[in-house]
Amino acid sequence: MDTKGFIKRIVPFIGAFSLGLFIASFFVTIGGGRFGNRHRGMNREYKRQIRVEMEQLRQENFELKSQIRELQQDLPAVSTDADLRSMEELPLGHVPPPATHHVHR
Repeated sequence: MDTKGFIKRIVPFIGAFSLGLFIASFFVTIGGGRFGNRHRGMNREYKRQIRVEMEQLRQENFELKSQIRELQQDLPAVSTDADLRSMEELPLGHVPPPATHHVHR
């Protein structure tokens, strides 16, 4: 393709593209605008809120683990399978009687 044919094809394209951008600029902001600046503050607030919530959940998790440790220390040691089966048969909310320890003489 020679230079004259290339110019005949590219000049109308550039002209139509420029005219289209000019007309579109009346209806739509072509530049970036301030869209990103508005969301930065919201993003920062969201991250702060997530950090606070994470810290609360860590504290609650620590407290629950402490309660589990305390309850495990307070439970009597279950030694036989029969004791385990009897505990499974109890209705929900029922507290089993304390284990009795037999002293062998």
